[in-house]
Amino acid sequence: MKTIGFGTGRIGEAFDEIKNNGDTAISFFPHHMHYPSQVLQAIKHYNGAEETIPPGLLYLISEASLVNSATRPGYLKHHKNEVKEYAGFIDKHDRFVIEISELDELTYDEHFYTEYFATKDLRTYQSHLELLSSYGQIEIVRPFEVIERRIPDSYLISVMSEISRVLDEKPILWVSHFDASAPEEVRNARRRCIDVVKRGAKTSGGSFFDPTNVIFKLGQSAALKDDGRDLSHYSAMATSCVAEVLECWTKGQNHPWIV
Repeated sequence: MKTIGFGTGRIGEAFDEIKNNGDTAISFFPHHMHYPSQVLQAIKHYNGAEETIPPGLLYLISEASLVNSATRPGYLKHHKNEVKEYAGFIDKHDRFVIEISELDELTYDEHFYTEYFATKDLRTYQSHLELLSSYGQIEIVRPFEVIERRIPDSYLISVMSEISRVLDEKPILWVSHFDASAPEEVRNARRRCIDVVKRGAKTSGGSFFDPTNVIFKLGQSAALKDDGRDLSHYSAMATSCVAEVLECWTKGQNHPWIV
């Protein structure tokens, strides 16, 4: 069974560990995804059924894409080849792991979903991007043109169901963000994410994994980088725990943390 994963570097590093242990039936989408509509947009575009991303905006699909487009000559050609490489990937895979770590959407021109750090990155690399735009290679987007909007739970769950439909209702393991000791605003956002993704997984007929189990098992200081103070990145030990859970699911095996 072939599995492809979508999400952030947290899941990507776990996939790398599984691959390094000899499993060649798994792969990870090369661009980090955060919220449901961003994932859906990428799946539709890269599968090739419909062009949901204008060529001039491909650089905004992920943080790495924007940075590489701005700093690496010729990267935009690589991007176009990448889209050709992934054409028809839905039919080539049996299972999908999708991490949803954020719920707010970032949009440009109402219909395009940008990478999660677009406002900051567009400002940082503005001069590089303006040069590319002057050559007609990209469509320039100003930081103020990226709109962040809070989305109702019901809509987020409906997008998750649409993702399942587009993926031919093949098995999906939905992975949420984790809860940990953090400022109240962060914890509230994380807990909402866990709740929405869990309900969305149930509604769409998928499975669900809450990585908070890893934090509880290892303790926050051991599970997160910087002795537990880094609220975004797993330690190597936690990555191994996540990899174990994902590997069980990709092989069709049960795990107590998967519901």
